[in-house]
Amino acid sequence: MTDVTGPPLGQTDLHRWRLRVSDVGRHVWHYLETEAEVEAWPQTPMDRYWLGLPVGAETYPEAAATPLEAAQRGLAFYRHLQADDGHFPGEYGGPMFLLPGLIIGMYVTQTPIPAPWRVEIARYLWHRRHPDDGGWGIHIEGHSTVFGTALNYVVLRIVGVPPDHPMMVQARTTLWRLGGATGLPSWGKLWLALLNVYDWEGVHPIPPELWLLPDAVPIHPWRWWVHTRMVYLPMGYLYGQRFCAEETDLVKALRAELYPTPYDEIHWPAQRNHVAAADLYAPHTRVLDALFCVLGQYERVHIRALREAGMRRAYELIVKEDVNTSYQCLGPVNKMLNYIVRWMVDGPESEAMARHREKLRDFVWMSADGLMMTGTNGSQLWDTSFIAQAMCDAGLARDHRDMCQSILAWLDATQIRENPTFYRSAYRFATKGAWPFSTREQGYTVSDCTAEGLKGVLMLQEASGADLGRPVSQQRLRDTVDLLLSMQNPGGGYASYETINGPSVLEWLNPAEVFGNIMVEYAYPECTTSVVSGLRMFQRYDSYRSADIDAAVDAAVGYILRAQRADGSWYGSWAICFTYAALFALESLRHAGHTHANSEAVRRACAFLLGQQREDGGWGESYKSCETHAYVQSRSQVVQTSWAVLALMHADYPDATPIRRGIALIMSRQQPDGSWAQEQIEGIFNHNCAISYPHYKFAFTIWALGKAAARVCMRQGAVRGGATPYAVALRALLSHRRDAGACRQEARWLVDEVRARHGLSPALVTWPAPAMQTLLSLARRAARDEPLSYVIGHQPFGPLSLLTRPPILIPRCETEAWTYQLLSLVRARWAVGGSRPRRILDLCTGSGCIAVALAHGLQAYDVDVVGVDSDERAVSLARENAQRYDLKRVTMVHGDVWDDACLSRLGAFDLVTCNPPYIAEAAWAGLDASVREHESTGTRTTGVYGACRCGRRRRWRRRW
Repeated sequence: MTDVTGPPLGQTDLHRWRLRVSDVGRHVWHYLETEAEVEAWPQTPMDRYWLGLPVGAETYPEAAATPLEAAQRGLAFYRHLQADDGHFPGEYGGPMFLLPGLIIGMYVTQTPIPAPWRVEIARYLWHRRHPDDGGWGIHIEGHSTVFGTALNYVVLRIVGVPPDHPMMVQARTTLWRLGGATGLPSWGKLWLALLNVYDWEGVHPIPPELWLLPDAVPIHPWRWWVHTRMVYLPMGYLYGQRFCAEETDLVKALRAELYPTPYDEIHWPAQRNHVAAADLYAPHTRVLDALFCVLGQYERVHIRALREAGMRRAYELIVKEDVNTSYQCLGPVNKMLNYIVRWMVDGPESEAMARHREKLRDFVWMSADGLMMTGTNGSQLWDTSFIAQAMCDAGLARDHRDMCQSILAWLDATQIRENPTFYRSAYRFATKGAWPFSTREQGYTVSDCTAEGLKGVLMLQEASGADLGRPVSQQRLRDTVDLLLSMQNPGGGYASYETINGPSVLEWLNPAEVFGNIMVEYAYPECTTSVVSGLRMFQRYDSYRSADIDAAVDAAVGYILRAQRADGSWYGSWAICFTYAALFALESLRHAGHTHANSEAVRRACAFLLGQQREDGGWGESYKSCETHAYVQSRSQVVQTSWAVLALMHADYPDATPIRRGIALIMSRQQPDGSWAQEQIEGIFNHNCAISYPHYKFAFTIWALGKAAARVCMRQGAVRGGATPYAVALRALLSHRRDAGACRQEARWLVDEVRARHGLSPALVTWPAPAMQTLLSLARRAARDEPLSYVIGHQPFGPLSLLTRPPILIPRCETEAWTYQLLSLVRARWAVGGSRPRRILDLCTGSGCIAVALAHGLQAYDVDVVGVDSDERAVSLARENAQRYDLKRVTMVHGDVWDDACLSRLGAFDLVTCNPPYIAEAAWAGLDASVREHESTGTRTTGVYGACRCGRRRRWRRRW
C-alpha cells in the first residue's frame, strides 16, 4: 500500500464521545464540544469499550483454571457493556455501501454534515482501505470493487478530503484500473445518478407503475422479499422523477475523477448492463435482460398520467412505511431513499423531514476506527436475547440476578404488542406478539428474533433460584406463539420477515447483481430451527395450542432434515456459515428428541463438524463459504469454536475430547480482563455481504464455557479441575463398569437430575452434603446396571417426560421414533375437529408411552385413546403419565385382550397400535444385564405359550 501517514482529516478527541441510550434501545452518539459538557457527562465503561479506550475492568494475573471460572470472568467483563436499561448496545457494521447512501442523501438534500462526523467518517474509511490497493469492497473483509471504491471515494470528497491526497490518488488509481464508475452495479448507478454524477440514461428502468398492478398478479412488488420491495419502492419514485442534485463545483469535479473517459463522451445507455467483473455475483438472467429491453422501449412511450399515478401510489406507501417505523424505516438503504423522497415532496422544513433528520443519528455508530453507518438501527434484541439464554443455560443467572432482572425488563418492554398503524394497506405482516431484530420502535417482525426473544424471556422467567418474576404475561407469550404458528410455510420451514408470498421464478428478475436470493422470501434452516426451539420451550410451561405446536414442529423438523446436505451440514444464510447453521439445527433437533444416540441425521452433522476441527482444537470458517456454498477453512476463531462446541453438546456427542479441545482454545484466547479480542467478521446476508456481530464473541463464548463446565469433565492437562459433582458421579459409575463413553453421558444426566431436585445453580462448584448423598446413591444404583430411567424415575419420549418404575418396560427410542411417525400420518389423514369422533386402542400399553403420546399430540382432534395391559402395575403407571399431562380423553384399562369378554367391553376402534414387548427365550440370555435383571420378565414368550399367543393374535386380527 502507498504510504499514507494518517487519517486525511485527522481525528477527534475520543474522550469527548458519549453514547446516549433511550426509548427502549435507541442509540445516539454525541460529541461534546465544551469542557463543561465533558465534566457534566462522564464517559462510561461502555462508551470507552466501543471507542477502543481502556475500560477499567479488573485484570487477572493468571489464566482461568476452569471453564466455569473463564465464563464467570467473561461475564464480569461483559456486564460493563450493558446499558442502564438492560440491553447491550453495539456496533452493527461491515457493509461498505451503506455510508455512501447516508452522505449522498444528506448532500443532495442539503442536510448539514456535523464536523465531527466528517472527520471520523474520513478516519473510518482510511482504516478500512484494502491493504493491497487502497480500494474498498462490498464489506470490510472483501476485495476491492467498483461499488465500494467509487461510492466511498465520493463520500470522502463530500466530507472534504481533497482529490490530491495520497489516499485519494491511490483509490482513484484502483477505481480506474477496475474500469471506472460506469462498471457500478445498479444500486451504485442510482446513487450516483441522484448525485448528478451519472446519467439516468445509464440506469435500468424502475417503473413506479408496478405498484398499480392488481395484488393478485404474481410479480406485484408486495410479493417480493420485504427488503427488496422497500428499497425499490422509493427507487421507483426517484426514477420516475429522474431526480438529481444541483450541479455544483464538487459535482463537476467528481464527473472528471470517477471515469477514465471524459464524462460527456460516455454512451450512457450502453452502461446499463455494464457491471465490473470484480463486482458481479448474481448475473442477470436472459429473462431479466429481455424484460429490461421491453421496459426500455416502454420508457420512450410511457403514459405520463399512468406514471404519475404510480408515483402517487409509491409515495403513499413510503409515507406509511415512515409512520409504521417512527421514521426508522426497515433499514439504512430505504431510510435514505425515503429521506430524499420526503424532502422532495414534503419540503425541507416539514414535520416529516424533522422526524427523518432526528432518526438519522440512530444509524451512525462511533468506533475505535471512526464513524460508520449500521446495517439497521442496531441489533439490540438479537444480541440481548443470546446473553440471556447463555446465562440461564450456563447456570450463571442465579449469581447475577440484577443483570438478569434488567435484561428481562428490557425484553418485556421490547415486545411488540400491536399490529402496525398501516397493516394490510402497507403489505405488512402481523407484529402483535413479535420481538424485532433491533427495537420495538423499528417494529418489524422477524421469525427467529421472535423465537429467540421468546426463549430468552421463558428462560429468565423460569430461571432456577433467580426469582425474577414474570413481567411478560401468559397472554403475551401466547400472542407470540400465535404469531409464530402463522408464519410457517407449506413446506414446514420458516422464512425471515413473513411467509413466502411470491413464486421462486421471481428470482430470475433479480436486478441487483451483487446479492443472491433477494426477490422473494425463502425458508431458512436458522429461522426454522429457532422457531422449533422456541415453541418446544414454550410447551414446557403452557399447554396452549399444544396440538398445533406439535404439528408445526413435526413439519418444521421435516424441513430441517430435508435441508440437511448429504455431508451432514446445513447452509447458513445469516452468519458464517455451515458452523452457524449446525448450532441452530442441532439445538432444535434436540428439542424435538433427536440426539447422537438415536438420530442418524445428528450423527452425520457431528461427523461433519468434527471433520472441520483444526489442529489447535478450534474451528474457523471463512465468509467465502457463504459465497461458494462450500466449507472454506480459515484460522480458528473463538466465535465459531463456541458454535461448534455448543452444537456438539446439544447433540449429546458421547466423546468429550473434541469439546475439551475447543473449550481449551476459547480459554487460551481470553484476555487478562476476561474479554476476547475481535477476530474475523461473523455475519452474512444475501450470500455475498458480510456484517459484524461483535457481541457474539461474548455471548457464545460465555455460553459454551458455562455449559461445558456443567456437562463436560475437564481433566488436568487441558484445564485444572477438582472433584466436581460430575467427577464424583463418573468415578462411582466407572467403579463397576467399563464403557467410559456411556458412563460420561450418564454422569451428566445424574448431575442434571440432582441439581434439579435440590434447586442448585449449575454455577455452584461445591454441593451441599444432602445433594452429594443423593448423587452418590443414584450413581451407585446405576453402576450396578439398574437402568438410568429407573434410577432417575423418568424417560424422555418426544416432547414428553414419562414416569418410569420397575419392572414396567422402559420406552425405547425405536418406539418413540415410530410413534411420532405414526402421529404425523394420523394428523395428515384426520381433519382437526373431524366429522365424527375417532377411537384409538393401544394394546400392551405398559408405561402408556404410545397412548399418552398419541393423545397429547391429537388434543385438537376429536379422539379418545384406550390403553390396555394385563399388569395392574403398568396400568397404574400409565394412568399417572396421562394425568401428568392432564389428558382427559385417555382411559387405561386392566384386562387381557385375549379374553373375549374384554374384547366386547372395549368396543370398536379406528386405529389399533401394539408394540408387544415379547422376547424369544433364546435371545433372553444375551440381553444387557440392565434389561435382564431389572425390567419385566413377563415380556418373554416361549414354546407352546408363544405359539398360542400368536394364534390368538390371528383370531384377534380377524375380529377387528
